[in-house]
Amino acid sequence: MRNALILLIETPGSTLSENTLGVDIPLELARNLCDYFTELSISELYPVYDGYDFFLLSYTPEEAIRLQKRIGDSFRFLASSGETQLLFLLEAASRLEEYDRVIFLKSNVTDLSEEILISFFERMNEFDLLFGPSGPSFYLLGLHRNDLACAAALKGLGQEEIDNYEVESTRNAFHLPERPAAETIESLTRLREDLPAESGLARKIDDTIIQATAADGLGE
Repeated sequence: MRNALILLIETPGSTLSENTLGVDIPLELARNLCDYFTELSISELYPVYDGYDFFLLSYTPEEAIRLQKRIGDSFRFLASSGETQLLFLLEAASRLEEYDRVIFLKSNVTDLSEEILISFFERMNEFDLLFGPSGPSFYLLGLHRNDLACAAALKGLGQEEIDNYEVESTRNAFHLPERPAAETIESLTRLREDLPAESGLARKIDDTIIQATAADGLGE
């Protein structure tokens, strides 16, 4: 079994992304914060062992180029297209023809490691689908290649849609614990509350909020 981990690069302002941080705080600050999340995720999840191959997926070619300029071209970048987020993900997975299992993971979550991701792939030996909820949306989605066509019947990527899909398709999903993804100011606040004060990410979030508050004050 060959496994592919696709890090879905969350960028404020993208049409397909559910990330609204660029509305809640100044867009430049939101992008800088999401860039920090992305680079942190890459450093923590780029594989040392043989549990999975690692790919990066941006919502637009422009964002992929911007990321490549920041981190270099030694990583594998995927391209995709689709009118909805679901179709965009399924198209990306379909291009990895040599892989049996694919996990999509949003770049703006924390406290995951290579070892944990390997255990998620192992869990897929027993289940048809892996789902990690984050508020009304998701932070992780795991699919088998032979289920991609069936998964196109999903009505969305929230908890209710996954539950309905299980019933209608007779597929068996493993539901991971809920985890905040930094997509809104509310979820960012929840994520920050779980971080130790001395962590670099906590300091980055605090600094971003301070700058956003100052910018908001200047705009009044």
